[in-house]
Amino acid sequence: MTADDEGHYANMNMDDLNELFKNFGFGFNKKDINDIFGGFEDFFGQGFNNMNQRGKDLQTTLNISFEESIFGTSKTISVNIPEDCKTCNGTKMKPGTDKSKCNTCNGTGRITMQQGMMLFQQTCNVCNGEGYKINNPCNICRGTGKGNNMSKINVNVPAGVNDGQTLKMSGKGYPGNNGNNGDLYIKVGVSNNPE
Repeated sequence: MTADDEGHYANMNMDDLNELFKNFGFGFNKKDINDIFGGFEDFFGQGFNNMNQRGKDLQTTLNISFEESIFGTSKTISVNIPEDCKTCNGTKMKPGTDKSKCNTCNGTGRITMQQGMMLFQQTCNVCNGEGYKINNPCNICRGTGKGNNMSKINVNVPAGVNDGQTLKMSGKGYPGNNGNNGDLYIKVGVSNNPE
């Protein structure tokens, strides 16, 4: 199969599928395709979305002077961003306690289901893919493993910024899985009175 053939098959629509398989006595409609391949969406959607879930975006405001808006400025702001709980160090467990293997997935973090003749795997809904369960959650973070912390962030405000303009700082929002953090949006307020 050539690269041109691969590109052709990748762009096939329902009519192309019917044309391709009509000599074999098959005909497809949208419902048939969903019945046959619908489980793949569940498998890939749930499994990979849980592993790479993006953190939430964070919004704040920053007030600057008229002069700073013209020439630009650098400011330090404080934002409340979750970090590892200082009591349990992010383990989610009460100090001195232990976790136990999840009995539903046998510690693998995945469960297998059969649909017709096919087997599908998805993230375990009991342990959320962790492979274990917390018997005694941390009292401080309530088993989340996270605590709030005021973080200081340096913001470079460009020259010519307008009142009400929003600056975006990628990856400076709430933490997500695998370092997939949300973004920080800063709405700039400019003083009306030149100094």
